[in-house]
Order: sequence, then C-alpha cells, then structure tokens
Amino acid sequence: MRQVADSNHTASLVDMLQQENTELRRRLAEVESKYAHLQGIHKAREEQYQQLKAEKMEVEQLLREKTQFIIEDQKERNAAEYAEAIRRAQFAKRGPKTNVNLHKDIIYYRNQGMSIRQIAKELKCSTSTVQRVLRDSSDN
Repeated sequence: MRQVADSNHTASLVDMLQQENTELRRRLAEVESKYAHLQGIHKAREEQYQQLKAEKMEVEQLLREKTQFIIEDQKERNAAEYAEAIRRAQFAKRGPKTNVNLHKDIIYYRNQGMSIRQIAKELKCSTSTVQRVLRDSSDN
C-alpha cells in the first residue's frame, strides 16, 4: 500500500514538474521572440544611423568646400581691390588712408560670430586694428 501511495505521490510530482517545465518553455519562447524582435529593431535603427551618418558627412564636406570657395573668392577680390586702391593712391601721390576692404571683412566676420582674435588671425592684422574698426563702425 505504501508503494502505491509513493508511486501516486511520485506521479503527481512528475506531473507537476512537467507542467512547470511546459510553462517555463512557453515563457522562454516568449522571451526569445521579444529578443528577436528587439534585435531586428536594433539592426534597422543601426542601419538608419549609419545612413544618416554618411549623409551628414557628405553635407559637411559640401559645406566645407562651399565655405572654402567663398573664403578664397573673397580673399581674391580683397587682394584685387586692395591692389587697385594702392595703385590709385600711388597715382594720387599719397598712400591709402584706410583699407576699406579690410574694414568690410572685419565687420563681415564679426557679424558671422568670429572672435576678435580669430578675425585678426584670418585677415593677418593686429587685434587692435580689429578692435578699432569694430569700435568705429559701432559709433556710426
């Protein structure tokens, strides 16, 4: 009788363990499904990120090229205008009193948000010149 009770008890324990095993397998399948879904989303986001990063790099390169072209063009025009001003001044038997193009460039760069030292370095003039031009232009 005791063997029958033990076998019934063992059978009920085995049934209970099988049910727990089945439940754990079901939960594991759900977790694996969610994990796979999240991995797919992560890959898609990573691909989008890489595409946006490549686009950003292209746009930055174009911007650098355009900016460099504009700066070079401005320098060429400034040099030509300055040379013309020097030629006229020599013709008039006096030197130029002010470099109008330099003053325009200083004001332009300041309006673009550059610091006084950056402007002086870019235009190869002293910081006091930049300060004086900015002070005089704000007085007008």
